[in-house]
Amino acid sequence: MSNKQRPVGSPKKFQPLQIFKKYPTISILSVLTLITLAIGVTVWANSTSISLVGGDELVINCDGRGINLDRSSRTDVTVTCREGNGGGTNPTPIPTDEPPAPEPTDVPPTPVPTDEPPAPEPTTVPPTPVPTDEPPAPEPTTPPPPPGGNIDPYIGAPSCEELNIPHNDRDWHGIWDSTYGCHWDHEHKDDPRTADHLFGTEYYDWAGGEISYPWQTFAGANYLMPNPPAANSGLFENDGKHNVYGWRVDFGEEGCTNGDYALSPNCIESFRLQYHGSGNHVGAVTIFHSMFIEAHGQTMANECNNSSIDNPNRCYAAAGGWIDFGRLRMKGMAQNDPASRFFLPGENPLYDTIPVNIRPYRSHPITTIPTGAQTLHSWNSSGNYMVPDYGDPESRVYFGFGFHIDDGWGPFDPDNLSGTGFEHITCGTEADYHVGCEYNSSSAGIFRAYISFPEYFDGSKYDQDNKAGFVTIRGYANRYGDINTYQDANGNWIGNCTAPALDCVPVVAENFPVEEAGYRGNIIQRVPEPGVRTSDMTEYDIYFCGNQVCAETDRDAIPSGWIEFPN
Repeated sequence: MSNKQRPVGSPKKFQPLQIFKKYPTISILSVLTLITLAIGVTVWANSTSISLVGGDELVINCDGRGINLDRSSRTDVTVTCREGNGGGTNPTPIPTDEPPAPEPTDVPPTPVPTDEPPAPEPTTVPPTPVPTDEPPAPEPTTPPPPPGGNIDPYIGAPSCEELNIPHNDRDWHGIWDSTYGCHWDHEHKDDPRTADHLFGTEYYDWAGGEISYPWQTFAGANYLMPNPPAANSGLFENDGKHNVYGWRVDFGEEGCTNGDYALSPNCIESFRLQYHGSGNHVGAVTIFHSMFIEAHGQTMANECNNSSIDNPNRCYAAAGGWIDFGRLRMKGMAQNDPASRFFLPGENPLYDTIPVNIRPYRSHPITTIPTGAQTLHSWNSSGNYMVPDYGDPESRVYFGFGFHIDDGWGPFDPDNLSGTGFEHITCGTEADYHVGCEYNSSSAGIFRAYISFPEYFDGSKYDQDNKAGFVTIRGYANRYGDINTYQDANGNWIGNCTAPALDCVPVVAENFPVEEAGYRGNIIQRVPEPGVRTSDMTEYDIYFCGNQVCAETDRDAIPSGWIEFPN
């Protein structure tokens, strides 16, 4: 920096060496003073005030930094060395109340989030999200069912329970479910819906479903009209013995035969029958069971035309309730031998007062008489003939049936009547007793069925037509068949029943012949009797020959192994 005064006298250029020559002492002192000040400024790096006289010169070096000049008056100048490394011309800003913004760098810092954690670094394969509201769907074990269902049975198929298919104890099902491709552990014989074109669908409204009905039996059922247990007691037959409900449908393809008329004055041409019973220990020691039958009747003169559900000459009847299966008879002994009859608590004392040919019975093998594994179980009911009247003596409708099972579970033990039935199962009692076992009550048939409107109904207060030898009745009966509510000829309802119940069992006759109408089927499996219909025994299990479904009688046929006790 230099500070020159206005020249006086000679206009010659100022030359510093002339000062040393003219004023040697003053010049030496000035130089020393300046050196001392420079050293002090360098060491202290402070603000320093310096006063110069005319002709003095001051040199300031800011070590490569820029210099700012600030003139406060005509004679005072402030010299400031800039901070930093730059030698630019812009003045360094004077600091204010707020600190200066940070100098930018090459890469700005990543802002740190405060509300949420930083997002995870992406990977090559993003992680699969983990569901929180619902568990992951299970892996499918079988192909989805096709529309309408047409999956054929196959070895190793899953049970319907494994596929979480709900089981409804009011719905009919066979051993195989073709819609889902799975099997059940029991079956209910024929599908009743296959006969809807013959008998309509009113039954399902009466019963409240396809399996069981409001007039089902319960623990302690007998001929003395016991009171039912509480609804949620678990003591009804559909609670503990649901598996042994069966349907039998006969379409009447063979027509009436001599065998039908040999036992009854009229014939049951076709029928749909639901029954409760099984070829096992528990069923054998039970006296009363339930049933319901719908039938087309026919006379020996062929006066009925059952070709159409709407035909005015159609002969239709429906009835049901409790039936008595009589005394237990030990298989392997003569039927007339008194020693063959096994007495059970609660039996009707009238059993021995009726002829043998109409006496009800259950013929079942026992442990004390060796009869082999495959022994025919034969149950024959005379229905409600021996039950006392519980109403008008001339109001009872009679009904009953008999069935055969040629592959029953096993014999009953006369010394252990309260047993479960597992004690003497033919195929053993181990956990897989049913695997490969054919003795599972799956081969069954109806050899006898009947329904009777005795002559006293013809022209009675119950009869709505004026046709001799035929009756048209619509009403309700108690569990034993005694009509207690009916519709008169004018369409008025007489009685207390308004809906099906234990003692309000629907009774219907439409142009049905009076006296008994019966069905007679083949007694012995696959060996028809002369003059008797052959549609008796049917196998309801599934058999396999290798991986293919085949008939039970085929060579190397093996049962499915799906049916469990009881059935």
